[in-house]
This record gives sequence, structure tokens and C-alpha cells, in this order.
Amino acid sequence: MNVKKKCFDYSKSNTRLLAFLTAHYKGQAESALVKEIHKLQEIDTIQDVSSLIDFRRRAETDQLSFSSRDINRTNFRLYGIGSALFGETREKIYLTPSIEHGLILQDRNWSDTADTARASCITFGPFRKAILRRYYKTPVFEVGPYIQYAAPYYDETRFQEWKNQMGRTLLVFPSHGTDQTGVTFDEALYVKKIESLAQSFDSVLVCAFWWNVSDRLIRMFSEAGYRIACAGFREDPNFLRRLKTIIQVSDEMVCDSVGTHVGYGFSMGKRIRMLTADTRYTGELPLNIRFSEEQKNRIRRAVTEAGTRDISDVFDYYWGNHIRLSEKERDDILEINKRITLRGRYWTKNYAKEAGRLLSDYEKNDASKYRLLLKALK
Repeated sequence: MNVKKKCFDYSKSNTRLLAFLTAHYKGQAESALVKEIHKLQEIDTIQDVSSLIDFRRRAETDQLSFSSRDINRTNFRLYGIGSALFGETREKIYLTPSIEHGLILQDRNWSDTADTARASCITFGPFRKAILRRYYKTPVFEVGPYIQYAAPYYDETRFQEWKNQMGRTLLVFPSHGTDQTGVTFDEALYVKKIESLAQSFDSVLVCAFWWNVSDRLIRMFSEAGYRIACAGFREDPNFLRRLKTIIQVSDEMVCDSVGTHVGYGFSMGKRIRMLTADTRYTGELPLNIRFSEEQKNRIRRAVTEAGTRDISDVFDYYWGNHIRLSEKERDDILEINKRITLRGRYWTKNYAKEAGRLLSDYEKNDASKYRLLLKALK
């Protein structure tokens, strides 16, 4: 084991130490990335993806670093979820809960929680909570679909103008790859299927992931006359806001695979269609593919089988669609996490005990925080 990895592994036992080390490890790359994020968050990538095409080109040719080494800041920034849940909190990031980045269908502890050494964590609902409970005796808070907490990207007037332009809209969500995982399709088949569905709509809007915004499939959709939109770079604080507006303008959604967006669309009351286009992934794949495929198939069946009676149960189970937290409850989660961290003197080994003690305190003097913490510890 090399010294760097040994230091990092040890630092995961202390929240503040980990935050210090990751903040200073290759700090120039983090500073450069923050500058790029500040530029990108000001651009309306719903209407114009050219800035992201250029960003993707520079990332691919190593002209810029698009990945931060600061796992704590990245965890809060990812897809704008931290901002949606907590606003622009003044708390130090390591005093906030870790946040799972979306729908995770694997039976494992993801880096979102495994590598951030926080006193608690946040996820969608019961499916992931049950998995995380095997790894942590600390609080696991269920908050439901993150998108419900994001403010729309457009104000009401601007949105209505856009909706009037678009008319009845079909929203297409092609599967996306990352810098570690590739994705391929039968592009001609995909375009043909969308052309068939498009006859019932005034507009077709394709939501491309930033990493795939210049892929051949997206170019083919553009050449077919469809509009291309993007929610933004993955660490853009406006990502979830743009995604909410993109889904909001649609009348129906069509997807070729199960992903976070499926639950978001359902939570916003959209009809969802599933199609097949010989979608295949390459690169870094799940360790237990069978388990994750079983989950995907269950969700797909709930969406596609007419008369499926348990569709709400499925979305409640995976996305926590039945869960809605008030702003005060989310602020209380921040306070609970902070108090456990400080009481435990930043050592992760102390957090479970301090969470139990804090629960006893809340039982006597704070009913709302008691209910939140009790549920998170079950």
C-alpha cells in the first residue's frame, strides 16, 4: 500500500482531517474547476449546448481538469443537490450530511458516503436506506426525490413563453455515459422510434448528459430537427434547477433505460414510456450486475405494464416519492448532523454513540428533531 493511499484511508476516520487533506490535495485543480463551474452556471444550456460541447472537448483532450480531488465539495455540488436541499448554507461542508448522488441500484456503499466520513447521510428512500444501514449505525435520512426541492430555472413568465413555443412536447432521455463508462446504441433504430412517437407532438426535446452532448446519437437527433437541451455540467449548482424546468415543459417522457430521471418524471406527474434501442454499457460496470438488473427490471415493469397496481409502491420504495420534507425539517437535519459531528470531536467511531445520546436529549426537549433522528436511526 503506497503512502498516499494509507494517509487517505486513515483520514476517513476523522471528518475534519479528511476535509483538510482533500481540500489541499491538488488544490490548483479544484480552483481551476471552480472557475469553470462559475462560468457554466451562468449559461442557459437548456437553449444552447455549445458551451458544453466546447467544455466536453477540452475535458477529453486534457486541456482542463473536470474532476475535483475534494470529495467533500464535490459531494455537495453534484447535480446541484446540496444547494437544492439546503440552499447556500454557511456551514462548513464537512458539517453537512453526505448525499447520495441519485438512483443507485447496486448493493454496495457508494463513494458518496464511503469516502466523505460524515456523521450522517441522505438518500431517496427505503431501498437505499436498507442497504446503507448495513454499513452505518449513524443516521440515514430519507428525503424523497431531490428534484422537488429545486427551484425552477425559469420564472413563470419565461417558462410560459417557452411552453407556448414548444407546444405539446415529447422529452427524450437517452442513456448517458461518463468519463469511466461508455454507452452505445443502435442509433438508427433509436431515431426511427422517436420519429414514430413524434407524430403526436408539436416538439421533441432531447435531454443530453453533458459528457455525451457531442455524441453521434445526439447529432443525429439534432439533424432530425429535434431540439437538444442539457441540464449542465455535473457539478453545476443549477443542474437540478435546469432539469426540473426541462421535465416541466414536457407532456410525456421516453427513456431507453432506468435512471434517476425516471423517478423525477413520475414525481412531477409525467407519463413515462420505455423503449429499447440496443443500449449497451462499456467500461466500469457494477460488481453485482444481476442484483442491479433485477431492480431495473422491476422498475421497468412498473412503468410499462398496463394496469400495474404497485407503480406507486415501486416509486415510493426506490425514490421515496411519498416523502416531502419542509424547509425547517431540512434545516433540522443540518443541525442534527452538525451536533453529532462536534459532539463526536470529528472521529467517526464516536458518531453512533453521540447520535444515540442526542436522540435522548431531543426526546425531552425537541419533538420534531426527535422524530427525524429516530426515523433516521431505524
